[in-house]
Formats: sequence, C-alpha cells, structure tokens
Amino acid sequence: MALTRRTTLLAGAALGAAPLLTGCSDDSGPPRARQTAAAERLRAAAAGDSTRLLARYDATLAAHPALGPRLGPLRAEVAR
Repeated sequence: MALTRRTTLLAGAALGAAPLLTGCSDDSGPPRARQTAAAERLRAAAAGDSTRLLARYDATLAAHPALGPRLGPLRAEVAR
C-alpha cells in the first residue's frame, strides 16, 4: 500500500506529538547535563548556519548590487 502525503503528514504529526503527551511524566529522561550539551550543539550549529548564510548574502550582493533592495531586508534579518 502506497502512503499518501496526508497519511505521511498525519503519521509524522502523531510521532511528533508523542513527547508532548509524555512531558508531564516522571523525570526518567536523559540527565539534564546531556540535554544542555545537546541544546548547546544545536545552537552552535544554527549560529554557524546563520554565519554562512550571511556570507552568501554578502557575496550575492557584491556580485549583483541591483538585488540590494530585495535582499537587504533578508540579510538584515539574518544579521540580527
């Protein structure tokens, strides 16, 4: 049986909601230090992604200055 897009989305939503439904259970999850370390790795990865995206905006604007009015607000948001 082939999965339809709707079936796939519903299955993904159900899997994604599972942690929310068990959020009020006992404290048997991973230790807090491990959660904090994972969060720090995610933040560092996101910061690196933003830095690389900002560099790409700068390179594109240098090569195509006419795009400044369109890309300027997007670049400013990434820089913020």
